[in-house]
Amino acid sequence: MIEFNKYTDDDGLSLTDELTPAGTPFAKKHTPESIEEDELTAIRASIHANYDMGEPNSARAVREAQENGLVVVYPESNQLQIDIDSDRAFNIFLEMQHLLEKYFEVGKVKITASRSGLPKRHITITLDQPITNYQRLALQVMMGSDRVREFLGYIQEKQGDPTPILFIEKP
Repeated sequence: MIEFNKYTDDDGLSLTDELTPAGTPFAKKHTPESIEEDELTAIRASIHANYDMGEPNSARAVREAQENGLVVVYPESNQLQIDIDSDRAFNIFLEMQHLLEKYFEVGKVKITASRSGLPKRHITITLDQPITNYQRLALQVMMGSDRVREFLGYIQEKQGDPTPILFIEKP
C-alpha cells in the first residue's frame, strides 16, 4: 500500500500528482553520458558538503534540526528510510520496489517531498519484520537511496553511533 501525502508549493499548486507513480513520466530525457555526469556531480557535491562538516554523526544532524526548527524522524526497527535525490533515483526505486516486494512482506510505503522539495523525496517503507542497521543500509542503497548518505550511515554504525539512520524533515 502506497500512501501519498498532499503537499503544495509556495504558489499553492498541488505536488501530490508529481509524487504519484501511476502513469507519470518522472525523468527528463538525457543521454547516457549526461545522466552519468549529473549523477557524478551530485555525488561529488554531497561528499564535499558532508566532509566539510567534519566527522559524520547523528548528534550533528539532530543539532542542525533543532537550530533550524526541523523534526528528526528515526526509522522503526522494521522500516527503511530511502532518501531520493533525483527523478532518476525515484525511477530506480519504482523499478526495485517490485523486487523488494517479491522477497519481503511490504506493508505501508509513505512517499513525501523532502524538505528541499521535489524532485527530492523521502520514502519510508514498513516491512513485516525487524532488520539490522546494516541490512537497512544495504536495502536502502539498493532501492536508490543517496549513496553518500548510506555510506556515511555505514561509517556511523561501524563507529557505534546510536542512531546512524534518520530523516530531517519540516514539521
